[in-house]
Amino acid sequence: MTSLHKYKLRTSIRARVFIDTLFLHPYSVFKHVWKQLLVLSFMIGFGAYVFYYFQKLDPVSALLASVSTISTIGLYAPPITEIPVVEKFLLIGIILTSVGSAASLVQGVVNSVVKTDLWLDEVQKSKVKYMKGHIIILGYTHIGRYVAERLITSKRDFCVITRKKKTLTSYRNAAYLTYFPTFRHR
Repeated sequence: MTSLHKYKLRTSIRARVFIDTLFLHPYSVFKHVWKQLLVLSFMIGFGAYVFYYFQKLDPVSALLASVSTISTIGLYAPPITEIPVVEKFLLIGIILTSVGSAASLVQGVVNSVVKTDLWLDEVQKSKVKYMKGHIIILGYTHIGRYVAERLITSKRDFCVITRKKKTLTSYRNAAYLTYFPTFRHR
């Protein structure tokens, strides 16, 4: 394999990683807030059913009333004295649950966007996915550091898996593939 062929191969891998990166950031955010989105969607649907059942609204109007109520815009607000007691309690529960899940959703999105580690981990995983014939260095002690230095001088592809955040940051800044494992003991 000529060096030009290797260069083209590496360029195509870079292009795939770039495309993956465009989709990984939104995915890494969604991965951390999907539960809040699910709860919020359920509450909108349940609210639409409550308006459909108690207020005898058509499905689209009931959905609009539910979204309006949950978002506290209040486009649809029947006279409060005419609302049955059961509907009042259901709406109170829907509003409290929805406002709480919406606040949690906003907090989760902000945390995911601000914490770039989540996104960078996804990018690193994507890059490793395209590597073939690479060497994996587990840990970055004096032996791991020695092996990494030798691999750099011999221009070999490698990936470092470490639990040391300082090592992770410095290697990522140098554009090397690093991965911080999130092992969970059960």
